[in-house]
Amino acid sequence: SMVNYANFNQACVDTAMTPFMQYLPFILLLQAVSVIMIEKMLMKFPRVAGKIERFYGSIVEEALFGKDPDVAEDVMDDKANAEAISRRRRRNEICMSLKRSSIIHRTYIIKNIAEILILCFFIPFNIIFGVDAEKNLEA
Repeated sequence: SMVNYANFNQACVDTAMTPFMQYLPFILLLQAVSVIMIEKMLMKFPRVAGKIERFYGSIVEEALFGKDPDVAEDVMDDKANAEAISRRRRRNEICMSLKRSSIIHRTYIIKNIAEILILCFFIPFNIIFGVDAEKNLEA
């Protein structure tokens, strides 16, 4: 039948679709992976990764998984609970080290600028080749 012929004849596919449309899923996958890799670039610096891991382990995981002791500490006396004081000091130390760290700020700004630049390249690239493929479909 004509559908089988169109599916398996490369010349028919090349006539009907531009190479951009033929490889669009792969192109979009590579674009998404490149943006994700830039996003993950921040975690590759050892100093930054260590500080963020400590922050995540100390504050975020406890709150997300219901291990947040602050709820129980509201009822108890803080002065009598040495563990609560220790936990509060650890959190304060982590937050202050993150606040004073300029490398985290710089890498965050660089990462965001790189993402914006690469997206400013990808979006027009996709639009230009998409419009070209649309013209090819109309012809």
